[in-house]
Amino acid sequence: VYLACYPRPPVAVQARAIRSDLREDGNDTAAYGAAAALRYQPGGTLSQEMQVLWLEEDFNVNDLGYQERANLRQITSETTFYRRSYPEGHWLSASEWEFEGGAFWNQQGQWLPGWLETRRGLNLRNGDSLGFGAWREFAGTDDRITRGNGDLRLEAGGGAWINWTQAESGAWRLEVAAALRRESFGNSAWGVSFSPKWVPTDTLNLKLRLGVERSQGWLIWTGGSEVGTFRRREFSTSLEGNWFPAPRHELRLKFQWLGLDAVGRMAYTVAGGPEPLALGKPPEDFSFAQFGLQLRYRFELAPLSDLYLVYGRGGEFFDEESGRRGAGQLWSRALDGTTADPFFVKLRYRF
Repeated sequence: VYLACYPRPPVAVQARAIRSDLREDGNDTAAYGAAAALRYQPGGTLSQEMQVLWLEEDFNVNDLGYQERANLRQITSETTFYRRSYPEGHWLSASEWEFEGGAFWNQQGQWLPGWLETRRGLNLRNGDSLGFGAWREFAGTDDRITRGNGDLRLEAGGGAWINWTQAESGAWRLEVAAALRRESFGNSAWGVSFSPKWVPTDTLNLKLRLGVERSQGWLIWTGGSEVGTFRRREFSTSLEGNWFPAPRHELRLKFQWLGLDAVGRMAYTVAGGPEPLALGKPPEDFSFAQFGLQLRYRFELAPLSDLYLVYGRGGEFFDEESGRRGAGQLWSRALDGTTADPFFVKLRYRF
């Protein structure tokens, strides 16, 4: 059921209700979900949006698209203040403030971690853009981390971030981002990324991304009712390319690689309740790396009729016995561990 109402031009109200009915092994499971949104967007200096979501525990519509979770009640709000112009000669051309937050709880009445975030966006006169912000995560219960083997009480956290993007002028464009955060068990983490983009012509562009993250208390599920914290080093890179050598021809490249090395710090159990109980031993170290490559050629036979030639390659590496590997080792281990090497031909023809 879907309802849309527009009481006056800048105000919109939308609501929907859905019933899911799943049959598995002869058993039917019916559940309901509902959502409502109120939007105020007059187009001036202010916009406001509020959303309410209500999902029963067995609600499941994954066959219609990605559903993050069920068993959820949430209220979120986003308020934005715009300044759309500045006096001539000012170093800014426009700016905005954003305030966003959310409260979450489940059908059992447990409060899940909520958050508040403040963001500032600046459009510079030379075409560059700068954004920065800070957020606060409130203490709450993670009811999914152990996959049904117990809830985990998380402490409050938060952090800050900054992002700078160079104007699209000339052959080169650069984007740099950094973030710092306090994790749930009181440890710190940080990350930086560097993304140059090369556009020598209108028919060729390449974008590279390099990222590094370090965490002193990465929290993950380790099996059963146990979780663990790890000292994590994560490296990532991606490369995207597009080339249009002639009309009706295009060649696209996409490559992604991720490698992480995790050294165990402390193991906890939640078998006796949501408050984590230290086990007095560290979890096992491990290393993981994965890569994926796709090269796709497309030839347009006619409008809505195309021939595709696609080559893909993927690989991964995982080792539980030894951590403390650097980016070079993780890179080579992933590339040596090829798990897929397909080639596809696809024809799409409109009659």
